[in-house]
Amino acid sequence: MASKNRESITLYSQLKPFLTSPLTTLILPPLVPCTLCLSDSEILTPLTPRSLRPTALEGVVLFCGHITCKPCFQLWHDTVRPKATYPPETYHPTHPTQPPSVPCPVCRRPLDFSDAGFCRHVLFAAPLIPPSGVPLTLNEGGEIPTHCSDCRVWRGRKLGELIAACRARGVTTAEGLEGEVRREERVKFLEEEIALVFPWVVQEEQGREDPVGFVEGEVRNEMEGEEPTWAGPSEEATGREFGERRGFMSYSDSVSIIDYRMLCAYFVGLYHSFMFNLHAPYF
Repeated sequence: MASKNRESITLYSQLKPFLTSPLTTLILPPLVPCTLCLSDSEILTPLTPRSLRPTALEGVVLFCGHITCKPCFQLWHDTVRPKATYPPETYHPTHPTQPPSVPCPVCRRPLDFSDAGFCRHVLFAAPLIPPSGVPLTLNEGGEIPTHCSDCRVWRGRKLGELIAACRARGVTTAEGLEGEVRREERVKFLEEEIALVFPWVVQEEQGREDPVGFVEGEVRNEMEGEEPTWAGPSEEATGREFGERRGFMSYSDSVSIIDYRMLCAYFVGLYHSFMFNLHAPYF
């Protein structure tokens, strides 16, 4: 199929009408090129002709609506935020070296979360396929979330840890715990975060016995019921795929870095003990 006869589009808002168009779209589907690498291969969409699919490029949609191939966005991201210059610890909210904003490589619109001072990750680069997973873009009235999903869950864990620490100090009522949360200076919790867990963290048995697990569970449940957003999937860091690792352990890690070191030391000692007993004389 000759590409010169196909309409070339670069914005997702331009592609969406074609996805629901009648037979004319199948006869002459639109062409989605990567405006960065200008590759002879087009970006794969649900409408890409079957004969061109084996060589088509995986595409991502950005908040501004521009579509690029995934390798180009990866290269652009790594150019703006080199891993050697911005190691994992620089993504911690309290680290003095803040990674630079990653703009759209086409229009240069910043791809930052609204609370960029806390969540330093890049807005979700949504895979073009399936289209159902692409959030509303800027031209469609899409909104920028406060934090990425990973930071959102991490904040939930911190809220649970704060509640547990306050209980250990003798604060047990919902009013008293909520007051302590609002006075917390290290992490400023949002009204919606507080409303999500109070007063249930005191009223429900799980909240009383395991506030950290209770709050994290409430955050996860809330995210699972939401439509796709630019915060990314509920169990995936927005920038993780592009190398934005945290300086602090993610919520998916069950033990701390110190625990890992102790665990390694334990197994090394166990190995030496086994080898000594293996070669020791039998009495």
